[in-house]
Amino acid sequence: MYTMAYDFDLENDRTMTFKLPDYIPLGFHKILLVVDDKPASVPDDKFDELLKQTKGMWKSGDGLAYQVKLRDEWERN
Repeated sequence: MYTMAYDFDLENDRTMTFKLPDYIPLGFHKILLVVDDKPASVPDDKFDELLKQTKGMWKSGDGLAYQVKLRDEWERN
C-alpha cells in the first residue's frame, strides 16, 4: 500500500487529475480519496513568524524562484 498527499485547488468543474509515480505497478488498484471538510490555511501571523525564523537560510539566490522552477518541472513530468 502506498500513501501520497496532493494539494490542489478545486475548480468549478470539480475535476482533479494527477499522475502516479513510476513505482506504482500497472494493473488494477483501488484508490481511497479523503477530502478535508475545511480548506487548509495558515494564519498570517504564524506565516510571518515562519518567514522571520527562516530568513537567510537559502543562500543561493531567490528561494521562491527556485521553488517555482522545481514545481514547474514536477508538473511537466
